Amino acid sequence: MARVTVELEDLTGVAEATFDVPVRLVFLNPRRGGPRVTDIRAALAHKGKLRLSGTPARIFADLDPGEPEEPLVTLDTIVRSDADGLERMLLTSLAHVDAVVLSVDGRSDDETGAVAAAYADDVEVFRASDIGMSAEAWDDNKIDFPAARNFGRRRVRTLWTLVVDSDEYITLSTDVRKEIKEKSTYYVGSFAPTIDIAGSKYRDPQRLARTQYIWLKSEHGTHNQLVREAGPKDIDMIIVSDTRLRERAEQQRRDSQRDVGIADMVAAAARGDLSALFHVAKHKSESDNELAEAVRLTENYRLRCEPGSILAEDRAWLAMALAFKFYAIDDMQEANRWACRALLDGPSVAAFCVLGDVAEDEGKLQVALQWYQAACALEETGKIKWPGLTELRVGRLAGIQRALKDPETATTIGTFSDD
Repeated sequence: MARVTVELEDLTGVAEATFDVPVRLVFLNPRRGGPRVTDIRAALAHKGKLRLSGTPARIFADLDPGEPEEPLVTLDTIVRSDADGLERMLLTSLAHVDAVVLSVDGRSDDETGAVAAAYADDVEVFRASDIGMSAEAWDDNKIDFPAARNFGRRRVRTLWTLVVDSDEYITLSTDVRKEIKEKSTYYVGSFAPTIDIAGSKYRDPQRLARTQYIWLKSEHGTHNQLVREAGPKDIDMIIVSDTRLRERAEQQRRDSQRDVGIADMVAAAARGDLSALFHVAKHKSESDNELAEAVRLTENYRLRCEPGSILAEDRAWLAMALAFKFYAIDDMQEANRWACRALLDGPSVAAFCVLGDVAEDEGKLQVALQWYQAACALEETGKIKWPGLTELRVGRLAGIQRALKDPETATTIGTFSDD
């Protein structure tokens, strides 16, 4: 059904009106005398499916009458003295969110505050005490980015939060809500909106995440880390003259540092930190007596990250770590299963090789041949590689070919070991 277009000067009578067909209501941009975006949303959101969009001149409200939608995603950002950038960003984001929360740096100019008031549903001005900064640091034009970001995030009422800064804008051909609903089992990284800064495009999986995740300082001091804590402090090493004692002290230092780091990461993983969850799962997979826990953590991590996403290589790495572990303890069924799971995130030399080794151990040389042919045909392009398998795959393929040609006289074909 065609959408009926109606131009309105204000919201008079809109809240009481009924709509039987899809409509597009056109208002002047609030910066040109039209109603505030939040008032348009309040008047129409309960009447059906509402999608807002706009230009510097007009605001468009597309309404499909029927059951109203539950608000799902909120745009949340911080801004300081960037009226033009803020307005551009908001105009590209309106169509994808159900609410806008803006945290305005108290040192901002009035024009930025006016733009925020025109477009946002919730505008709060923060000052030094609101984000735990000293007056001296504030006067010195410093900022605690994670604290400032969390100042607004705590006011978000939807399950999901989209973060786009005022010097950015998003270019999307699909509705963010649609992506969320299709991938609702994922918490972070399920869908990375394309961010455009000065014509340079990139994708950041942290920009769309469950609101329960908060911003923390990273170990490198940057401000763009979602639920990532600083790493453990270095522990002073005891230096002695005896070489054996020095080596023992060094090992104790490493063990102690590792234990502190693992304890911190376990706590962070329990709070939902994906980076910590990855490293804890990796650590457990290296242990000889914590395989069940490694499986649980790996499955948890993989469920939270979309296959083929920006985190795909991490998903595949954890799967391969378990494939190697199960192969080492002669559990061929589980080794096969985890190698196949790794392939959900794309072709992998390591996965092909393990599947070939499993097939060979089960006496299926023709199947093993096919897996190693695949391994040799693949060019590795990912950041995570297993050099031993990459180097040995050609020799392994040749050995399987010889065994197939003369199975009676063929010598035992060596299998890969990470010992």
